[in-house]
Amino acid sequence: MRKCFDLFSSRRSSTSLATFTVAAAVAAMTISPIALGNPDETANTIQEINAAVAAEPTAPPAIDTGVASAPSVSSEDVNLGGDLELDLPAAGAGRTVEGTTVYDAAGTDAAQVAVQRVGPGMRALINIDDASAPERYEFRLSGDVSRLQLNDDGSVAAYDSTDELIGGFPAPWARDAVGRSVPTHYEVNGTVLVQFVEHRAGDFEYGITADPFWLGLAIKACMRVRCYRWMPGALERQFLHGHITVAVTKWLRGWFCAKTFIC
Repeated sequence: MRKCFDLFSSRRSSTSLATFTVAAAVAAMTISPIALGNPDETANTIQEINAAVAAEPTAPPAIDTGVASAPSVSSEDVNLGGDLELDLPAAGAGRTVEGTTVYDAAGTDAAQVAVQRVGPGMRALINIDDASAPERYEFRLSGDVSRLQLNDDGSVAAYDSTDELIGGFPAPWARDAVGRSVPTHYEVNGTVLVQFVEHRAGDFEYGITADPFWLGLAIKACMRVRCYRWMPGALERQFLHGHITVAVTKWLRGWFCAKTFIC
């Protein structure tokens, strides 16, 4: 197993959701900022990413803690809590600006992969420069994850070895440089999440940004205190079946942020 970057604390508390989430936030802030490389290129990539996030109504805002949000080199996995890790489709050293860490995408000079902290989880972003970039990107989960479930609504749920829901990815989105929606979807292969970004399917304006958003911290906290008991009936059924719909995501984000004040 490769060395991993501890994005969220693995400490558990059976009595205090606040203790769990605050410990997680503090753990994420203990990494020193990493040095920049190619600052102009990095700044341009982040500007394109932030514009796409602003254009996407389902995308939560990032949290800028002033420190690196991911490992300094792509050979280290991102830790999602406990022994759950995410392997990015990235290569080389990361460059960080205002809490967003950017890498070159693996196997191409025409795309980048970035990581941002988001209150109830973390976000990986694919930024595509031109038509020569791939349309397929793999994100491998490892650790205590036994399966991924692809849902009809386009979302993906993750389950551990006891078949408990531990996190998930809402349905993906992708936006071009002028805010137009770009066709994208997930597929799963074991515990590998594959995002397809069909940027050659139309006359789109590059750069194009796509967003695999891991909603892990909020889901694990919700499962721990059974917050779904307060969901409207339809949302509770969706959530308990692992359907991380837009409505479920919005409810979880609101509940998590209200309870923790870290969003």
